[in-house]
Amino acid sequence: DNGAEFTAIPKGAIVFNHKQTEEIFKNGYVTSGGGRGHAYASGTAYVSGGIPVSNVKKSYGSKTTKASTTKKASTSTTKASQAVTEATENLVDFIEILLTRTKELTKKLTDAIEDAVSLSDKMSKNSSALSQIQKEISVNQQAYNKYIAQANAVGLAEGYASQIRNGSLNIENITDENLKKKIDQYKEYYDKAVSVQEAVRDLQKEEKQLALDRLDYIKDYYDAIENLNSAYRDVNDTRIELNNALGKSAVGNEIKLLLQSSYEKQQDSYNKALTQLSDYQNEFNELVRNNYIEEGSEAYLEGQATIQEFIKQVDEAAIALIELEDKIRDIDYKKLEQLIESSERRSEQLKNGW
Repeated sequence: DNGAEFTAIPKGAIVFNHKQTEEIFKNGYVTSGGGRGHAYASGTAYVSGGIPVSNVKKSYGSKTTKASTTKKASTSTTKASQAVTEATENLVDFIEILLTRTKELTKKLTDAIEDAVSLSDKMSKNSSALSQIQKEISVNQQAYNKYIAQANAVGLAEGYASQIRNGSLNIENITDENLKKKIDQYKEYYDKAVSVQEAVRDLQKEEKQLALDRLDYIKDYYDAIENLNSAYRDVNDTRIELNNALGKSAVGNEIKLLLQSSYEKQQDSYNKALTQLSDYQNEFNELVRNNYIEEGSEAYLEGQATIQEFIKQVDEAAIALIELEDKIRDIDYKKLEQLIESSERRSEQLKNGW
């Protein structure tokens, strides 16, 4: 059945040599050697007579047809395997392109935040970047499912697939070319799936940080305004001290104008402190609702501490405003006192005939 080979021959079996075998296929019976085969190993069986040539041809033809059918089936299988291989080799991964384009857009929108000038513009661009990151997360999650499905479609046996997913203490020489291609293809798609899965985790961290940045935008913006107003007030205080050092009147119009300027800046600081507290509190509550900040977390505690600090700043701004009002009012009182004193002195002078 398998061509030339060694085989166990039972006792009494008849063995024909090559010439007798040729005669059987040609004539249907043996003509040489007395028309007999020879029993070896003390065998006693022998062949008598012949078989019809038609039976031999039928038997031989049946074997030939079977072999031909087997060969055709093998050829068909080979061609089918080649077709599958060629189809796999012609696959184009458009998912990679989508991931790249999505990542580029996310970076573009994130970078745009740094170019924003006003607080409202910064918050608006932050919202756009957040929305895009959420889209990129969704795309990567879908890409993961696609890559896993493509890896499973390779048709690799689970034993090998499991080793690719988890690894093993095994080094194997794969001689089957078709199996090796399946292993390579499965590993390629599974590695891509793992890569986008890691990208999702990184993007989720980036999303959370971008959301928390919104609180910093509010704090930094109002801190900048307060620093400017404070600088104006410091300049006014220095000029008042200079007037005093020059011996100028402490209740002159110049002093009053400087104090009024400081009062206006302080009034603006007070209003901005109230707005900062309101904006920060609202944004903080929104982040908690959207699960960017978890109650009891470090970010939550830091946010609450900042809110208390802003409340303190509002109170301090109110106190400073009242103190400036008192200083301005004091100048008016002192002017009135001076006017009364001057009037009284003049009255005394008139009484005394001056």
